[in-house]
Amino acid sequence: MNKRIHELRDQAIKYAFDNQQSMDGAMDRFAELIVRECITQINEAIPDTDCSASGAYKTAKIAAMTRVKGHFGVES
Repeated sequence: MNKRIHELRDQAIKYAFDNQQSMDGAMDRFAELIVRECITQINEAIPDTDCSASGAYKTAKIAAMTRVKGHFGVES
């Protein structure tokens, strides 16, 4: 596992502890943080451009992010 996964794990545990949740709550938060991290990576991987294809890029980016969020049931 890389450093970022460990950071997200620690964040999830802290969140669960601060909100008096069980380990199941921490695991749910961990999964949500990973999905949000994936959304961020998609957002950064597909740049917004000023070229003629920018509409297609933006549409593809939004579709990918929406699909991942919907697949895992993570709201914005």
